[in-house]
Amino acid sequence: MRLLEFTSPDCKTCGTMEGFVAGVCEGLGVEHVPKDVTVWPLLARAYGISALPTFVLVGEDDGFVGRVSGGMSKERLIKWLKENT
Repeated sequence: MRLLEFTSPDCKTCGTMEGFVAGVCEGLGVEHVPKDVTVWPLLARAYGISALPTFVLVGEDDGFVGRVSGGMSKERLIKWLKENT
């Protein structure tokens, strides 16, 4: 599983979550793939990203598994990932 994390440099909520997303993913065996929408606009458009941060969970075959947008606590992120992996 991979977690695509769509962010931007001017997203304050993204910056707040930056300190724990990678660690949560590592602890759950999920590959963390941060994507800055200012650098990857076509990828963001392909996934229909309209709010930041947005997390898209994809399987080993790149198939869509789940998606959630907006800020969240470390505990909520852990719960969401466990429910979807």
